[in-house]
Order: sequence, then structure tokens, then C-alpha cells
Amino acid sequence: MWEEFLSLFFPRVCVHCHKNLQPSEAVLCLPCFLQLPKLGPDDQTDNPVLKKFRNLTSIEHAFFYLHYQKQSGVQHLIRNLKYKNRPDIGIQLGKWFGQYLKEYNLHNQFDAIIPIPLHPRKQKRRGYNQSEQIAEGISEVLDVEVLSNVLVRIKETQTQTKKHKIDRWNTMQSIFSLVDQDALKDRRIMIIDDVVTTGATMESAILTVQEASPAAISIGGIATGKA
Repeated sequence: MWEEFLSLFFPRVCVHCHKNLQPSEAVLCLPCFLQLPKLGPDDQTDNPVLKKFRNLTSIEHAFFYLHYQKQSGVQHLIRNLKYKNRPDIGIQLGKWFGQYLKEYNLHNQFDAIIPIPLHPRKQKRRGYNQSEQIAEGISEVLDVEVLSNVLVRIKETQTQTKKHKIDRWNTMQSIFSLVDQDALKDRRIMIIDDVVTTGATMESAILTVQEASPAAISIGGIATGKA
């Protein structure tokens, strides 16, 4: 009753097509949800992101839910999540991702999630960390612990997508620090971000988490695309 009353003043609309949502729908209407470019199970075991990181670091798995495409529902979801004060989108994306991992029996490869942290100044401006919202959504579905305060960001950086590979690496060196290495001991960790493109941020996080010698490290993202 209360939600119906609120909808008169604050209508719930699809993030992509802006049509009114049905009570059973969240964030996207059903047609827009069905049109999302979801990755298949084969993409999780044989994908260029996994191969790239395995050449540089020792990771077990790379899990991604969607293929990032410009002017798509994926882009609208991510932009609203990051820049339109919609932390609820992160929670819902995490739930969808968790259900996806469970459906394809990929959920038993990790027992703790580390969201890529924002620098404190950026998180204060945004009001929340979008990767932490995604992690919480995954946790709701898979009942996996979220370790939000183990990895911290000590250097604020700008977007890396238009930089040369060497410049990205130099920029992203030593941007993270571990607060509690013991919390990662004998844990199978999945490091989660919203979108993985250049991989520079994720690579720096992996190298920092490796310092704690966890049992295994996997990486995950709601979307991935070519840098």
C-alpha cells in the first residue's frame, strides 16, 4: 500500500527504456532485462580477461555477467549506479549476478568477496561504493562474506581507458593497501568491480591481495569489454 502511494509521486521506471515498472520488476522492465547481453558459461572458463591476468598474476577464475556495450541497457545501468545516486541498482545487479553464478554452478569457487574500494574522497562525494553494493547483492543470494574494510585505496586516480598501457600501469601502481592480512588467510577470495576494461585497477588490487597469501584469488565484474 505504502509503495503504491509513493509511486504516485515517485514513479518506478525502467533505467533503460523509462517505461513504468510492474510491481514484480526491479530496475529494468522484463523486455529490457531479457535483452541484456549476458555472457555464457563458456565465457567464464575461456575468456581473454582471464588469459590476460593469468599471464601476469596467479588467479583461479574470472567471472563476468554482461558484455559492456555503449548505448545499451548495460551502460545505462552502470551510469545510473555510479553517477545518479542509485545504489539500489548495484544491489540488484549483484543479485542477478549471484543467481547467474548459482545457475551455472560457479558460486562454489570463492568464500569471501572483496569489493574494489573507492578513495575516501570519491566515496564521500558519491555517497557509497558501487562495487560494495554489488558485493552485498551477491552476498544476499550466495550467503558469502563481504570483506569491505580489508583492502583500502590510498591514491585517488582518474579514468584509465584512454591512457597507454605503460601509463596505466605507472598510474595504478601502489594505489591499494591491506589493512588486515590475517582476514584473508586460507580464504578463497573473489575481487569484484562494476566494469573491467583496461584491467589496470583490478591488476593492482590482485597484486596487493596476493601479499596476504590467500588460498586462491578470482576476479569478477558485472560487465567486461574490450579496452
